[in-house]
Amino acid sequence: MTSSQPDASVQVRDARKSHTVHEKEPGFLGNLRSFVRRKGREVEAVRGVTSDLAPGEVVGFVGPNGAGKTTTLKMLSGLLHPSGGEVWVAGFEPRRQADFLRPITMVMGQKQQLIWDLPALDSFLVNQAIYEISGAQYRETMAEFTEVLGLEGIRSAPLSATTTPATTRR
Repeated sequence: MTSSQPDASVQVRDARKSHTVHEKEPGFLGNLRSFVRRKGREVEAVRGVTSDLAPGEVVGFVGPNGAGKTTTLKMLSGLLHPSGGEVWVAGFEPRRQADFLRPITMVMGQKQQLIWDLPALDSFLVNQAIYEISGAQYRETMAEFTEVLGLEGIRSAPLSATTTPATTRR
């Protein structure tokens, strides 16, 4: 893969990410033992992702907690470097060049950012105020997200009414 390949704006070949999770026994003695001899285990966060995304293509990552969605997005944005494989975004290899951030946009959010008992639209208005987003920009962005994500019918319903039991907290 080279940065001159124009056929896809995102190219991912066998991307992998693993990291070490440190473990320790509870209590004061566990802290001391961990300080002297740290134990850890390797965790595979992303296993062999391969994909080509065309310019203008819209995709979503769906999967259970721990499936590697956020880790994959962080590799695409250059926030994390892959342990293996290749990642190219807009002709740049994120792990090698920070300049590639200019032509991309990444929106990451979680259901926890929404206020459970309020309609999603009200939660978005709270975020508009917190992040000081102008009214014009908010309306433009909200219209785009509503269209692209098909939110028209659920924006005004409380989150608790739009969430299925399988996606609620246990």
